[in-house]
Amino acid sequence: MARPLYGVGSLETRTVRRPISVSEAASLLGISSVAVIKRIAKGQLLAVMLSDKGWMVSHEAVLGEEADERAFRRLCDGYISVPDACDIVCVTDGMVGRMLAAGILDGFRLNEKAWAVSRKSCEDNIREYLASKKPSVGRKRRVGDSRRPAKRAAKKKR
Repeated sequence: MARPLYGVGSLETRTVRRPISVSEAASLLGISSVAVIKRIAKGQLLAVMLSDKGWMVSHEAVLGEEADERAFRRLCDGYISVPDACDIVCVTDGMVGRMLAAGILDGFRLNEKAWAVSRKSCEDNIREYLASKKPSVGRKRRVGDSRRPAKRAAKKKR
């Protein structure tokens, strides 16, 4: 999905595509995932780390186009990790995974174990849930109670 952005100091319009995962970048470049990570480390590819879970790589940089770093970083700020999505949507991490797989939440896989979740889709989901009188299926969400995996594990240790 591309968004139109205006170039700094010009009237020219450019589009910024969504970030892609390391594996997607590797398949586009025809190299291994390790080689993509090495290019990121050398500064040859524009990428942003998502809370120590995985890299979000600039699609434009992979294609060899001019990439606007500020616009890319602003776009990446719209993505959060699954534990952060748990706090916003008030469900467990497993349920967030099921919601991503079903298309209820927007996001993409960073690697085998991590997702980048759209913050806007999470906020829209909880807003819609609170506006409805009752949940469509299952038990009610405990709004305000954190369902983040690390916090649940800390409570069990006490």
